[in-house]
Amino acid sequence: MSAVNKPLTLIPFGPFEFDRTSQELRKQGHRLHLPRQSFQILKMLLERPGELITREQLRATLWPSDTFVDFEHGLNAAINRLRETLGDDADSPRYIETLPRRGYRFVGPVNQTEPAQVQVSASVSPEAQSSATPGATFLKRSALWGLILISAISLSVTLMLWFRPTPVGPRMELTVPLPAGQQLTGAPVISANGRVIAWTSRTETGRPLLYVRPLNKPEARMITGSEDAYNPFLSPDGEWVAFFAHGRLVKAAVSGGSVTTIADAPDAWGGTWGKDGSIVFVPSFNAGLVKVSANGGRTEGLTKPDGSAGGYGHMYPQFLADGEHVVFSVWSSTPARSGAALLSLKNLQWKMVLSGWSEVTYPVGGSLVVGDRGAGLRVAPLNSGDPAATRIGPTILNESVAFSSDQARSWFSVSRTGTVVFAPADFTKVTLVWVDRNGRTEPLTTEQRDYWQPALSPDGERLAVRIGEDLWLYDLPRSTLSRFTFSGFNAYPVWTLDSAAVVYTSNRDGDFDLYLQPASGSAAAKRLLRRESTQLPCSVLSDGTVAFVDVQAETGRDLWTMSPDGKATPFLVTPFNETACRFSPNGRFLAYSSDESGRREIYVQPFPGPGEKIAVSTNGGNYPVWSRNGRELFYRQGDAMIVAEVTTAGTFGATREHQLFTSKDLGFRGEFDVSTDGKRFLMVHRDPGSWPSQLDVVLNCLEDIPGATNAR
Repeated sequence: MSAVNKPLTLIPFGPFEFDRTSQELRKQGHRLHLPRQSFQILKMLLERPGELITREQLRATLWPSDTFVDFEHGLNAAINRLRETLGDDADSPRYIETLPRRGYRFVGPVNQTEPAQVQVSASVSPEAQSSATPGATFLKRSALWGLILISAISLSVTLMLWFRPTPVGPRMELTVPLPAGQQLTGAPVISANGRVIAWTSRTETGRPLLYVRPLNKPEARMITGSEDAYNPFLSPDGEWVAFFAHGRLVKAAVSGGSVTTIADAPDAWGGTWGKDGSIVFVPSFNAGLVKVSANGGRTEGLTKPDGSAGGYGHMYPQFLADGEHVVFSVWSSTPARSGAALLSLKNLQWKMVLSGWSEVTYPVGGSLVVGDRGAGLRVAPLNSGDPAATRIGPTILNESVAFSSDQARSWFSVSRTGTVVFAPADFTKVTLVWVDRNGRTEPLTTEQRDYWQPALSPDGERLAVRIGEDLWLYDLPRSTLSRFTFSGFNAYPVWTLDSAAVVYTSNRDGDFDLYLQPASGSAAAKRLLRRESTQLPCSVLSDGTVAFVDVQAETGRDLWTMSPDGKATPFLVTPFNETACRFSPNGRFLAYSSDESGRREIYVQPFPGPGEKIAVSTNGGNYPVWSRNGRELFYRQGDAMIVAEVTTAGTFGATREHQLFTSKDLGFRGEFDVSTDGKRFLMVHRDPGSWPSQLDVVLNCLEDIPGATNAR
């Protein structure tokens, strides 16, 4: 028997209580969330109150010597988050004092109760022995898995054999700051072996570029030839990165080299790379999953949405470790038919395994990790006897993980080794603002919501805007906001010219069709067009003719029109993507954006045609909007607002474009509308905290994922 001092379990200070056992910080009994790095810093400071904790000591504890990270940025961010949680001030510290260029010291009063003397026997219980030796812990878990494997049969055995054991290290966090002036444009990804991360971000030019970074390297590198890249994914060994751009699925070596085309992908929605060198991806919105060799060749269809029981979209596939199954998201207008599905590549049969959770899903060990729409990440342990009975489980990462309602996914990725990379942000921290032609802003409302696709009524009295999955109407004279739609996902509002009704797309009855609904609420919505695949309205003429984007698996996004009698007619069908079309005020021309040149540009064509196509923009352009008098055409060019003076009385003509203002430092979303007098723009402003400036990487999360301990 030997006597030892037992460290304090609870350390009270001020209104706070630090619990070493449960790893919690509480304030007056309420648990406070604190990132793991900030928690570790507080733990070190409280264990040695009044003493200097050097920056090197913090670095050695938080980041191993073989981890390359921007230490200064990461440590400063962790200290700032800790001070924010404690309500502390660096200039007048109550708890944490900064000793410049040296480190930090805890200066607050700490209740240092004398620790009790406890007796510890030389013999150790089996439970204590297991917790004291990593090897015993591993053997215990291995024995548990062995028991499961022996007792399970059929599908149960298959599920357990998807994963193999590997050692687990301590959980750690690191920060990957984005270069100054860059904005993330999509979810970051990590290779299955947890060694490489990749992401897309844009500069003031507005064109996304792809970056890769091995986690054992100090810097990221840009992939040459990756302009306009989106939805990247990595090979399991982290040697290759694939992505989509200009209607193609392409790949490049992480170490450098040229970009190689694999397959056509007009309007892609994710992909995944298998250990056998095959790729499963979604070439277009309603296309379903297809398979192709990473070296190119013929594609093979795997699933096909039917707009009904099979959903209207199969998105974001992810290989399981066995290489024979793929989990993917099923999107449907019925929540019970939406969720995560499991596909067998042997018989091409799939079944729902997690109903109601249609977010991107990553298989890790015997569980699925899913996003919780901005509230962190949750885990769903697979039911080995009946995968269809899988239910959502606890939160494993209680952070603000960015959720994009536009992409219908959280911005995170998980490796099979349990490393998580995510973008910390809250996309709902945006507001509606007026911006004049010089770039000066004036808030329309200070209420922060998830605003998208603002559309002003022709009379200037009301605004239709998407908030999350529904459309809302804002009464400008009265400054009131009211909900307009109540079922399905509703988007792309377009006013009729008399300001009496709104045309929009909705999936309430299957896939996305066109609807017309009176703004007064005097009548229910009327479906204007039922057509296979997806239709997105753009503009309406005085006679009721609707211009819309038609999304097809083979050609991507094309321009069609629907006459007042309901007949749909193609206007511009090409191998490229045409979007954001707008009728000129006199109805004689149609402006639109196309990527036919290799980047988005603005074009104008006579309507209904025929006639010559005129290029308006010279250095990129998107989201064209006419002035109400038809003499100007506005559009976005990266972060800039551009205007071109135009004539529409006879043949179309445009003068040289010029910039009105840039939103680089103001942070606006791309879509906008123009006031009736053409002097102001209604835009969506990104407030502080609404867009990620860094990526957070959490290493070794396996302990928090049921059934995933030691998985790879």
